[in-house]
Amino acid sequence: MHGVPKISVENVAKANSTAAQIMETIMNAEPLTGEGDPQPDDLDLMGDEEFMLTAVPDAATIAAYRIGVMLVAANISLPVFVLGGQLGAGMGIWQTAVASAWGGLILAVLAGVCGYVGARSRLTTYVLINTAFGRRAGEVVNFVLSVSTIGWFAVIVILFAKTMIQILGQGTGGAMLMTCAVAGAAIMVLTTLAGFKRINTYSNITLPLKMLLLAWTVYAAIHRHAMSLPLSPPKAQTIDQTTAISFIVGAWIVGAVTAPDLSRFARRPMAGAFASSVGLGVGYPLILVAASIPAALTGNTDMIETMLGLGLGIAALAIILLSAWTNGTINLYSGTLVLSAVFRRSRFIHLTIAGGTVGLIAAVTGLADQILPYLELLSITIPPIAGVYLSRYFLDLHPRSIPPLPVDWNVNAIVSSTLGIAFAGLADRFNFSLSGISAIDSLVMSSLIYLLYELIRVGLWLPADA
Repeated sequence: MHGVPKISVENVAKANSTAAQIMETIMNAEPLTGEGDPQPDDLDLMGDEEFMLTAVPDAATIAAYRIGVMLVAANISLPVFVLGGQLGAGMGIWQTAVASAWGGLILAVLAGVCGYVGARSRLTTYVLINTAFGRRAGEVVNFVLSVSTIGWFAVIVILFAKTMIQILGQGTGGAMLMTCAVAGAAIMVLTTLAGFKRINTYSNITLPLKMLLLAWTVYAAIHRHAMSLPLSPPKAQTIDQTTAISFIVGAWIVGAVTAPDLSRFARRPMAGAFASSVGLGVGYPLILVAASIPAALTGNTDMIETMLGLGLGIAALAIILLSAWTNGTINLYSGTLVLSAVFRRSRFIHLTIAGGTVGLIAAVTGLADQILPYLELLSITIPPIAGVYLSRYFLDLHPRSIPPLPVDWNVNAIVSSTLGIAFAGLADRFNFSLSGISAIDSLVMSSLIYLLYELIRVGLWLPADA
């Protein structure tokens, strides 16, 4: 990213050493899961803050619409603006709306199913993963996932810092960038430590302001450049429908499969499913279309430049600042949850500070730039994990009850997810796809393989009296 201090061997080594020391301290002080780990009753006595390892009790649930609002608020962000701008400039407003509708439908179904599982089980995504993959395998999978959430937190911290510098008008000096990054990370850590309900309240309060600023941008673009919307595609169309839908789904599929992290606080399963579906299946497409309008009118895909060019000034930067704050907090909260599934005896405050510190180090040393290709890879590798944990959960609801495997390493889960990833990779290599979207292909394939093996293992094809 422009303005980020250059990476040096010394910086990377220092960052790796510091991050390793932080994680080693946690691991030494709070051992990983073992035979002597506390049972659920013991965890309650220890104080399972934010219900990281236990089911959310009825007293802690909230109205499901507030979860939907939280998801919509998370979508009003620079990455979504960038995607919407690229789609608007590359294929026009109408085709962007069509692609967004199809992408939203796919995400609505997936997020709805995952949201239902979260609201019914009241468990985090990462506890569900441990159940499906086995204790040790689940810890490995969750540790890999922690790189995704903390990695995105690091990317957002730098975005926050750059926006602060633009608002303050202090140039792009390394010291100023460092100061703003530390301030941004500290604000996000403190917001995360306030807990889910306060994060939700913050999202609900800031959403109207962010929507107003986005609407203002769209209105200013239309008023300045045209009296009517140019719905037809540009003469030099650069993005086709299939590619657009793949981009749209890929950008939020990780959020869809981790929907249980939020939906577990819903009072009823169907309400949690509905809130998740609407947040990603309706809110996300509408924001994409809104972001595509200024780009289609001006030909500029950079939303910040467009806002500044329309004379929005500080208001334009304010929406980016608020969006970065919301997104960074939600990513750090998810990162804390995933770390809790690995470091099971660590407290919420310790995991949040550790995750925030590692993310800050990655941000200020430039490691966040290097992590982006890894994050793109995870958009294909995470869906198969969802295919396995969803299959495991619904099998456990079967009347004949699939007996769980009391092992640390569930080979079927590992093989199924690996084959799902391999299928998507090979399909992309040879230009073959079941759905046109690699993430969906990998999820469906891993789920089918897992289900087939489990059905064979317990003989569920036999009559009930066999």
